[in-house]
Amino acid sequence: SWADSLGISGYVPASGRGKVAGVGITGRNTAYAYTVGLANSAAQYWGSARSSDGYFSIGGVLPGTYTLTVFKGELAVYTGSVSVSDPASGR
Repeated sequence: SWADSLGISGYVPASGRGKVAGVGITGRNTAYAYTVGLANSAAQYWGSARSSDGYFSIGGVLPGTYTLTVFKGELAVYTGSVSVSDPASGR
């Protein structure tokens, strides 16, 4: 990204960000849109789940622990925790 080269203090470049992906949201009703959200006190990220199989992928996520919430329309139907590591650290 163009921002990676700006040298902004505290900015984490793409190489230091991770990804969260999943598949198989159980009990899914294909008549509804499903959205997946990741949130902690410092950041939040959003993505859509495919209606066919529930697959979702959210990239560019800062390392940390997040609350993952699946929304069916506007209703939260699942909440869990997920940790994202720094891909550059190899952990």
